[in-house]
Amino acid sequence: MAARIQRAAQEAGFLVNAAGDRTVRLAPALTVTEAEIAQLVGALPAILGT
Repeated sequence: MAARIQRAAQEAGFLVNAAGDRTVRLAPALTVTEAEIAQLVGALPAILGT
């Protein structure tokens, strides 16, 4: 499951890591902006397939 989510997130332009079968690690840069966070949050439904 995590590997599928990692691929979908990377295809959408986000850098994430599958840290196990069911764990996805988000590690944004320390300089992440609110707009970048909003972009990820907005993309999550499509990334998760919901």
